[in-house]
Amino acid sequence: MGVGYNPKIVTDGLVLLWDTANPKSYTNGSSVIYDLSKNNNNGTITNVTFSRTFGGVINIAASNTSQIVSNLNLINSKYTVIGAARYYGATRGRIITAGNNNWLLGHWAAGTQSYYAEGSIKLDSTFNDENWRIYAGTGDPAGTDYYEFYINGKFIIGNNGGSEGPNNIKIGHAFDEVSNAQFSFLQVYNRVLTQVEILQNYNALKGRFNLWAFIILLK
Repeated sequence: MGVGYNPKIVTDGLVLLWDTANPKSYTNGSSVIYDLSKNNNNGTITNVTFSRTFGGVINIAASNTSQIVSNLNLINSKYTVIGAARYYGATRGRIITAGNNNWLLGHWAAGTQSYYAEGSIKLDSTFNDENWRIYAGTGDPAGTDYYEFYINGKFIIGNNGGSEGPNNIKIGHAFDEVSNAQFSFLQVYNRVLTQVEILQNYNALKGRFNLWAFIILLK
């Protein structure tokens, strides 16, 4: 398949691709964010605003109606979810989350280094800031029940803490945990990407947020 805006990302297994900087995916004022993977996993948008900064980002308000919602269900599937987001204001709950089960990636309870998949992979409130980060979470709930968490292309932790993938992926609130936030892109795969593949995607998009390069030194 062709992903014209950035051919450097991995496309094998890609089932959802939202990018607020690409007018083929989102235009200011639209009620839909379109899936560039051609799988029709479009998102419904409610009560957000748009900013031209960082290539083009969506502003999420601390409101139970400010959100982007998809119907994609990976609760029992192998998956990888990669997304870029940051807190952008005083109210700090979830950003990349799920609507129908307790799954979150990146932000939770003012922490910026958390991953929960109906079980804790990592919950860390030490870092509470407005820095952009590209988060990646993988899971194999139907097989090994093993999950991995990455921040800015770097492997952070892997364990069997989770039990489910995301059901009804969304950007915004869940369980009344809201945030003032900015969101840029979301990539979802129906398989577990390798560390090298996750680093490839990070390197392809890190320049948008002025992030540092991270290199895996292979033995």
